[in-house]
Amino acid sequence: MELENAKTIFPQVRQIANEWCIPAGLEVLLHYFGIPKPSQTEMVLRYAEQFGDKGYFINRQLVAFRNKPTVDELKLCGFPHGNFDSFSAIANSLLPADCNRYFYHPNDCETEFEKYLSGSLKNGDGILGVIRLNNGNCHVLPIIGYDGSAVTVYDPGPGTVETKALCDFTFNRDCVILKIK
Repeated sequence: MELENAKTIFPQVRQIANEWCIPAGLEVLLHYFGIPKPSQTEMVLRYAEQFGDKGYFINRQLVAFRNKPTVDELKLCGFPHGNFDSFSAIANSLLPADCNRYFYHPNDCETEFEKYLSGSLKNGDGILGVIRLNNGNCHVLPIIGYDGSAVTVYDPGPGTVETKALCDFTFNRDCVILKIK
Protein backbone atom coordinates (compact mmCIF):
# COMPACT_ATOMS: atom_id res chain seq x y z
CA MET A 1 0.00 0.00 0.00
CA GLU A 2 1.22 3.45 -0.86
CA LEU A 3 -0.15 6.96 -0.45
CA GLU A 4 -1.08 8.07 -3.95
CA ASN A 5 1.30 10.66 -5.43
CA ALA A 6 3.24 10.92 -2.15
CA LYS A 7 6.56 10.41 -3.96
CA THR A 8 5.82 13.62 -5.84
CA ILE A 9 4.01 15.64 -3.15
CA PHE A 10 6.12 14.84 -0.04
CA PRO A 11 9.36 16.27 -1.54
CA GLN A 12 7.69 19.66 -1.97
CA VAL A 13 8.37 20.24 1.76
CA ARG A 14 11.91 20.26 3.10
CA GLN A 15 13.20 20.33 6.66
CA ILE A 16 14.32 23.88 7.47
CA ALA A 17 16.86 23.10 10.20
CA ASN A 18 18.85 20.08 11.33
CA GLU A 19 16.88 19.36 14.53
CA TRP A 20 13.43 20.11 13.11
CA CYS A 21 12.50 16.62 11.86
CA ILE A 22 9.26 16.31 13.88
CA PRO A 23 7.73 19.63 12.80
CA ALA A 24 9.02 19.05 9.25
CA GLY A 25 7.39 15.61 9.15
CA LEU A 26 4.13 17.03 10.45
CA GLU A 27 4.24 19.74 7.78
CA VAL A 28 4.92 17.14 5.06
CA LEU A 29 1.72 15.31 6.00
CA LEU A 30 -0.31 18.51 6.24
CA HIS A 31 0.92 19.62 2.83
CA TYR A 32 0.09 16.22 1.33
CA PHE A 33 -3.54 16.61 2.41
CA GLY A 34 -3.74 20.23 1.25
CA ILE A 35 -3.85 21.68 4.76
CA PRO A 36 -2.01 25.01 4.51
CA LYS A 37 -1.00 25.44 8.12
CA PRO A 38 0.71 25.20 10.45
CA SER A 39 4.15 25.30 8.92
CA GLN A 40 7.13 23.84 10.73
CA THR A 41 8.23 27.40 11.56
CA GLU A 42 4.85 28.16 13.14
CA MET A 43 5.07 24.95 15.19
CA VAL A 44 8.60 25.75 16.39
CA LEU A 45 7.61 29.32 17.31
CA ARG A 46 4.65 27.98 19.31
CA TYR A 47 7.02 25.52 20.99
CA ALA A 48 9.23 28.49 21.92
CA GLU A 49 6.23 30.28 23.44
CA GLN A 50 5.24 27.18 25.37
CA PHE A 51 8.66 25.99 26.60
CA GLY A 52 10.88 29.03 25.98
CA ASP A 53 12.40 29.58 29.40
CA LYS A 54 13.12 25.86 29.85
CA GLY A 55 16.04 25.94 27.41
CA TYR A 56 17.06 24.33 24.16
CA PHE A 57 19.79 22.00 22.99
CA ILE A 58 22.55 23.36 20.78
CA ASN A 59 25.19 20.76 19.92
CA ARG A 60 23.86 18.62 22.77
CA GLN A 61 24.46 21.43 25.29
CA LEU A 62 21.46 22.83 27.16
CA VAL A 63 21.17 26.60 26.63
CA ALA A 64 18.60 29.24 27.49
CA PHE A 65 17.84 32.38 25.51
CA ARG A 66 17.67 35.66 27.41
CA ASN A 67 14.90 37.01 25.21
CA LYS A 68 12.27 35.47 22.99
CA PRO A 69 14.32 33.47 20.45
CA THR A 70 14.18 34.32 16.77
CA VAL A 71 13.56 31.79 14.00
CA ASP A 72 17.25 32.02 13.03
CA GLU A 73 18.29 31.22 16.62
CA LEU A 74 15.79 28.35 16.75
CA LYS A 75 17.26 26.90 13.54
CA LEU A 76 20.35 26.04 15.61
CA CYS A 77 18.38 24.22 18.28
CA GLY A 78 17.10 20.89 19.33
CA PHE A 79 14.12 20.84 21.65
CA PRO A 80 14.35 18.99 24.99
CA HIS A 81 10.55 18.87 25.27
CA GLY A 82 10.08 18.17 21.56
CA ASN A 83 8.48 14.79 20.96
CA PHE A 84 5.43 13.38 19.21
CA ASP A 85 3.15 14.37 22.09
CA SER A 86 4.28 17.99 22.41
CA PHE A 87 4.53 18.73 18.69
CA SER A 88 1.27 16.90 17.83
CA ALA A 89 -0.54 18.97 20.47
CA ILE A 90 1.03 22.15 19.09
CA ALA A 91 0.14 21.25 15.50
CA ASN A 92 -3.42 20.30 16.46
CA SER A 93 -3.87 23.62 18.27
CA LEU A 94 -2.76 25.50 15.13
CA LEU A 95 -4.85 23.60 12.58
CA PRO A 96 -7.48 25.64 10.72
CA ALA A 97 -10.90 25.53 12.39
CA ASP A 98 -12.44 23.76 9.39
CA CYS A 99 -9.74 21.08 9.20
CA ASN A 100 -11.14 17.55 9.09
CA ARG A 101 -7.93 15.89 10.32
CA TYR A 102 -5.88 15.74 13.52
CA PHE A 103 -2.60 14.24 14.65
CA TYR A 104 -2.93 11.11 16.77
CA HIS A 105 -0.11 9.52 18.78
CA PRO A 106 -1.24 6.00 19.77
CA ASN A 107 -0.15 4.89 23.24
CA ASP A 108 0.36 1.29 22.14
CA CYS A 109 2.74 1.91 19.22
CA GLU A 110 5.45 -0.29 20.67
CA THR A 111 3.32 -3.43 20.42
CA GLU A 112 1.12 -2.43 17.46
CA PHE A 113 3.51 -0.53 15.17
CA GLU A 114 2.98 -2.69 12.06
CA LYS A 115 -0.79 -2.54 12.55
CA TYR A 116 -0.67 1.27 12.59
CA LEU A 117 1.76 1.34 9.69
CA SER A 118 -0.34 -0.80 7.36
CA GLY A 119 -3.69 0.47 8.66
CA SER A 120 -2.87 4.15 8.23
CA LEU A 121 -1.71 3.61 4.65
CA LYS A 122 -4.73 1.43 3.85
CA ASN A 123 -7.02 4.17 5.20
CA GLY A 124 -5.16 6.84 3.23
CA ASP A 125 -3.93 8.53 6.41
CA GLY A 126 -0.46 9.98 6.71
CA ILE A 127 1.98 8.44 9.18
CA LEU A 128 5.37 9.38 10.63
CA GLY A 129 7.83 6.85 12.00
CA VAL A 130 11.02 7.23 14.03
CA ILE A 131 14.29 5.56 13.11
CA ARG A 132 17.46 5.23 15.15
CA LEU A 133 20.54 6.60 13.36
CA ASN A 134 24.02 5.08 13.56
CA ASN A 135 25.17 7.92 15.86
CA GLY A 136 22.46 7.06 18.42
CA ASN A 137 20.18 9.96 17.51
CA CYS A 138 16.63 9.52 16.24
CA HIS A 139 15.12 10.88 13.05
CA VAL A 140 11.47 11.22 11.98
CA LEU A 141 10.41 10.09 8.51
CA PRO A 142 7.07 10.46 6.73
CA ILE A 143 6.10 7.03 5.38
CA ILE A 144 4.97 6.74 1.78
CA GLY A 145 4.32 3.02 1.50
CA TYR A 146 4.57 -0.43 3.08
CA ASP A 147 4.03 -3.82 1.44
CA GLY A 148 4.44 -6.02 4.52
CA SER A 149 8.23 -6.19 4.27
CA ALA A 150 9.59 -3.12 2.45
CA VAL A 151 8.97 0.46 3.52
CA THR A 152 9.22 3.59 1.38
CA VAL A 153 9.95 6.80 3.27
CA TYR A 154 10.66 10.43 2.56
CA ASP A 155 13.50 12.15 4.40
CA PRO A 156 12.68 15.89 4.50
CA GLY A 157 16.27 16.78 5.44
CA PRO A 158 17.99 15.91 2.16
CA GLY A 159 14.67 15.63 0.32
CA THR A 160 15.13 11.99 -0.67
CA VAL A 161 12.81 9.00 -1.09
CA GLU A 162 14.15 5.59 -0.11
CA THR A 163 12.78 2.04 -0.05
CA LYS A 164 14.25 -0.82 1.95
CA ALA A 165 13.26 -3.65 4.28
CA LEU A 166 11.37 -2.65 7.41
CA CYS A 167 14.10 -4.12 9.64
CA ASP A 168 16.82 -2.15 7.81
CA PHE A 169 15.28 1.18 8.87
CA THR A 170 15.63 0.42 12.62
CA PHE A 171 12.24 1.91 13.43
CA ASN A 172 11.81 2.42 17.18
CA ARG A 173 8.14 1.40 16.88
CA ASP A 174 6.66 4.84 17.51
CA CYS A 175 4.38 6.78 15.17
CA VAL A 176 2.02 9.70 14.68
CA ILE A 177 -0.92 9.45 12.33
CA LEU A 178 -2.79 12.30 10.60
CA LYS A 179 -6.31 10.86 10.95
CA ILE A 180 -9.72 11.97 9.77
CA LYS A 181 -11.86 13.36 12.60
